Amino acid sequence: MVFTSLLIVMLVVSLSVSITIPLAHASNQLKVGDTWTLSGTGTYTANGWGPEAGKYYETDRYTDTFKVDSFDGTRLAISEVFVDTWSYTATGWFINTYATSGTSTHNYRYIINATTLRIIAETWSKNDTGHSTYILIDPSSLVQGATLMRTWWTPYQGNSSTMATDVPWTVSGSQTIPFNGTNLQIWNTTHTGMALGNWYYYDKDTNTYPYSAGPETDVLQYDGNYGIFVGYSYSGTYTAVEHCSMCSGGWTDTAVYTEQLTSSNINLTS
Repeated sequence: MVFTSLLIVMLVVSLSVSITIPLAHASNQLKVGDTWTLSGTGTYTANGWGPEAGKYYETDRYTDTFKVDSFDGTRLAISEVFVDTWSYTATGWFINTYATSGTSTHNYRYIINATTLRIIAETWSKNDTGHSTYILIDPSSLVQGATLMRTWWTPYQGNSSTMATDVPWTVSGSQTIPFNGTNLQIWNTTHTGMALGNWYYYDKDTNTYPYSAGPETDVLQYDGNYGIFVGYSYSGTYTAVEHCSMCSGGWTDTAVYTEQLTSSNINLTS
């Protein structure tokens, strides 16, 4: 039994000169040194039966900071610092050796093609190389009702892993959110699909580690001027049922996550 906590991704490289980055069809342009921060919360639960009988409840608080590190004319490097402060209670099968509360910091770097906004390289995985980054979007594509082919982490190998695939996301909005004493125009991109939950077990018959899986709805939000990632929410309910011989256990777990832009040195309303 293992719980895998949420992570969110990002970016790469370093250059200390002020260069304007001409994002594809963007109405405004990012500069080296531009930063923005999102803050949010998460709640994760689980309820098991049979050999996996027990309960789990976790709450998290997040800060997620992005910074434009460099631009060489074609490649954009962005870094991310993701801080997670968490606490949980567990009974039965869900009891583990982790501390019941704490703070962890994750550093990510991505290199992105500044024209296509697809990932060239990243520090945490190679699975989504060549796929769209969720950090940036072409603002001209944010049209009510439009369908965009963007990245989704699709379960495969018997729910023991995920694979980056391009799937249709639907654009909706625009709407406004309060930011720095004014209203910021944002757009939603939404997709519902199968996703993995946070827990897995060892299946001795197949020598694999299947996760729980189930439907999940993700909403990524972008500002209408620069096309930067300014909000994220997802919710899902996932179930695992042991399929090995003489097994009769399983569990259902849930996740609810949301984060929203809280600060930036970019004049996003201009």
